[in-house]
Amino acid sequence: MALPAFPFPVLEMASSETPADGGGPRGRRPLWLWAAVGLAGLLLVAAALVAWLRQQPGARSRAAADRLAAQLTEAGKHFRQVLASDPTHGGANRGLSEALRHQGQAKEAVRFGRRAVRWSNPPSAEALLTLAEAYVAAKRLPDARKTLEQALDAAAVDNPPLAAVIHIDRGPHSRRVLDRLIALAGRCRLVPLLGNHEEVLLAALRDISQLRRWLALGGGDTLRSYGWSPGGPRRALADWIPQPHQDFLAGCRPYYETASHLFVHAGFVPELAMAEQPGLALRRRVTDAATARPHGSGKVAVGGHTPQRSGEVLDLGFLVCIDTNCVHGGWLTALDTGSGRVWQADRSGRLRKGSGQVGAAPA
Repeated sequence: MALPAFPFPVLEMASSETPADGGGPRGRRPLWLWAAVGLAGLLLVAAALVAWLRQQPGARSRAAADRLAAQLTEAGKHFRQVLASDPTHGGANRGLSEALRHQGQAKEAVRFGRRAVRWSNPPSAEALLTLAEAYVAAKRLPDARKTLEQALDAAAVDNPPLAAVIHIDRGPHSRRVLDRLIALAGRCRLVPLLGNHEEVLLAALRDISQLRRWLALGGGDTLRSYGWSPGGPRRALADWIPQPHQDFLAGCRPYYETASHLFVHAGFVPELAMAEQPGLALRRRVTDAATARPHGSGKVAVGGHTPQRSGEVLDLGFLVCIDTNCVHGGWLTALDTGSGRVWQADRSGRLRKGSGQVGAAPA
């Protein structure tokens, strides 16, 4: 019986019915030839299997990771070449620190991050931020926090306002968050926004009958951060929360508007000017990507309140939602509306940066 023909000359020759000398009946093929045919067939199947596997999602992810690793290695080589001729080059020290951090070399990333700060005079916010990220990767969180505060100080001059959209509840450290925001307001132009949690707490401070509403939103976590515990001392709500914290919350704005952006806690009514927006829309409106519409001003709106379970920023062009579900294990998001850059951190301290431009001012 003839072997099936294969699309390779060597295999077609092995399956020929005619002897090599052109005459007489076909002789028996050597055993090694049959083995070669079988091996070639197996190799052909293996090649097809490898090609198929490379098309699978996991393999594509590994291939992308391999490409990124190669790019980081090349970038590291480039930065080292620059530093070989100019060890004080701030950009090269910064770039090498970031490349090393992405490669898991946190200790070396800190070393070059510190060099970037040392050789920038005065220390730039960018160099300090690079060093802070390296400290986080090295699990040196107190150093990271201190360096981030220095970065904010360095960026305070001519810095755009920083809008904070949520402050309390749903976590154990509300008191510390407010302490930091109050301190931050002394170093940069902070614009705290009033959300539904802050609104209900302020209502409870005015009227004790609103206390249950606040507790249902997670107010118990906030009270614990001030030292309250079940069965402990009984005090009025206002006695648990320091007056500077009450004043800070009372000073939160319902919205903030710039020449290009609108900042809200939750949402807005597209047809109404911002001064006419109802509190229900500003502090409780849920963002639905399928039905959302631009504000009549044409400005880009930035808000939160509606958790994005994916952990990714929702960017509709005219509307950006930066609630990336931190409270339920997602990410805490910071957005620079000038450049469209995104930074995120999760509850374990991991950092990641977004790619592309999100919510940047229209050209």
